[in-house]
Amino acid sequence: LRETRRIRRRTDQEERLPLTAVLPHRGDFPVPLMMGVYLGTTALIVLFCKMLLPHLSILFPLFFAFIYTPIISYVDARMRGLTGQWTGIPFVREGFNILYSKLTGYRGLDIWFAPLPIYDYGEGAQHFRVVELTGTKFTGLLKTEVVIVVIGLLANLAVWQYLWRLAPIPSYVYPFAQKMWPLYAFGQALLWTTTTERGRQLMPLKPNIIATFLLGTILIYPFFTLTNLPALLFYGLVQGISGMPFSGLFSLAGALISRFYFEKNYPDKVEWRRYATVLLAGYSCGMGLVGMFCAAIAMVSKAVTQLPY
Repeated sequence: LRETRRIRRRTDQEERLPLTAVLPHRGDFPVPLMMGVYLGTTALIVLFCKMLLPHLSILFPLFFAFIYTPIISYVDARMRGLTGQWTGIPFVREGFNILYSKLTGYRGLDIWFAPLPIYDYGEGAQHFRVVELTGTKFTGLLKTEVVIVVIGLLANLAVWQYLWRLAPIPSYVYPFAQKMWPLYAFGQALLWTTTTERGRQLMPLKPNIIATFLLGTILIYPFFTLTNLPALLFYGLVQGISGMPFSGLFSLAGALISRFYFEKNYPDKVEWRRYATVLLAGYSCGMGLVGMFCAAIAMVSKAVTQLPY
């Protein structure tokens, strides 16, 4: 077993390309240039945040920009590559704002609008991996994005102008906006005024619960390593804890159906898993087309009902 692992490790090392390698005929920028662009733009965001909030220590934006963001982006990108699912830490910005006000005694609302560099580039890494697998050049991708921005800007202006001409927003013509927008605004205002404003302090943070789950997560991964359990089980556990219950239940049901029904009807499991990827892509495209068709019918029906006769 050790010899097999050694051979596999040696093979992987021989097949891996250097980090600074640039694939030919793709039009990619060199890796040092990309790192320089990231460091430069992120440093500008940090300075802009410090300029808007002079009382905020620059160590906090630096931590989020150069420590938290790379780590969570790597974890999310690896999660997407291994399982096809995404993961993330919820309410990071909200937790930091509340914790900062508790520790420093800060009172105010401007911190909620600060451009803290809290990002997750896992989805972007997945997108560029797809671009690499399809052999698309970066220059072609850049041209496509420029065309999309121009067309999308004009199309969005036309659509929103059409929607505003139908009826005011919110109004009875748009029941979701009429019912939910005030609720969203009230919830956001309640979060701002009851966490960092003086005299309205709630207890949104539960240190005992946070410490318990943090310690449990830190101890689980070494346990998986010592017992030789698959890493996908750990990532699946993290995804299940951080996700909504209904999404986890449907994912579990789909995995069970795939494992105990579809894989048995195919002579090769790998063949079915390849078909499953294509099936998911087709289902997603179909849902998008159905949604666009229903939205078009709804807009036409709303326009007709506005006639006085």
